[in-house]
Amino acid sequence: MYVYMVNIKKFAGHLRGVSASKRARLAFGLAQPGASSLAAAIKLAGVSAGYVAMLSKASPDERAAIASGELNLATLHNKKWGQCTFAEAERLIVNRIGVDLAYAVLDAYTAPRFDVAAE
Repeated sequence: MYVYMVNIKKFAGHLRGVSASKRARLAFGLAQPGASSLAAAIKLAGVSAGYVAMLSKASPDERAAIASGELNLATLHNKKWGQCTFAEAERLIVNRIGVDLAYAVLDAYTAPRFDVAAE
């Protein structure tokens, strides 16, 4: 096993101008099992933890598309929020939003709207 000493300031200077997608891929690769910790990899690459988290949740095909430049992380992030499975929606409502608040929002959103008051 080899141990390398890295001057973070010098390394960060080499990363200037490198896209966030490439830096996220670097941090993701550095944080693989047997390598450095995720926090150290994120700091070394100078990238947002959210980008690395999104990359870790991506499928191998999506990672390949990001590596080739066909897809960027912003597009992937927006796509993930647009497609939600029933189980994900249920987990979001039950664990984070709350069922009562979800029903209140649905009631307000689906309430009939009349321009004339009922007599």
